[in-house]
Amino acid sequence: MNRRMLVAIGIAAALISLEATLANAGIVNINPSKDNTLYEYDPLDGDRSNALGFHFFAGETGMNELRRGVLAFDIAGSVPPGSTITAVSLSVNMSRTPTSTVYVMELHKLLADWGEGTSVAPGEEGDGAPATPNDATWRHRFFDTIGEETAIATAKRFDTRESASPPMLTIEFIGAPRMTPSPRPRPTPAPRP
Repeated sequence: MNRRMLVAIGIAAALISLEATLANAGIVNINPSKDNTLYEYDPLDGDRSNALGFHFFAGETGMNELRRGVLAFDIAGSVPPGSTITAVSLSVNMSRTPTSTVYVMELHKLLADWGEGTSVAPGEEGDGAPATPNDATWRHRFFDTIGEETAIATAKRFDTRESASPPMLTIEFIGAPRMTPSPRPRPTPAPRP
């Protein structure tokens, strides 16, 4: 087999591999598998939560009370194993804010699992409801900071997975290449004398 033939086979194999990788590329949109609000703990009110409400909150209320929204997404069940995630974006519908001032909201990865029980906050849902078994609360599976919490009236209300406008995580990925045997060049048999 001559050198040109080996180069041609190598280029063809590379193109097939690139085509297989591009064919495995994709975008998935997933809604949360669970969501909740952590209401700042007040001994007079006890542990509050809003596991199954239509909204979650983040920021400081006009009453100087802190709120933290938590969202969980089943990424492993939505992106093929071995894929490389190339981009992620989160879209949420903010359905209420007390001010038109722009404040940065931060996202943080939770390092431990948290619960979504059966609590449903009444009315506008801003004060939460008594926590039920397995709810995430301020004192149970919380983290230190999310967003601006030093200025008054920065709280935002967002729609949950139970609402008509649920959060959506968009993930772009390139799938793991399929393992297919590549053709091996075989030596040309020598002519027999």
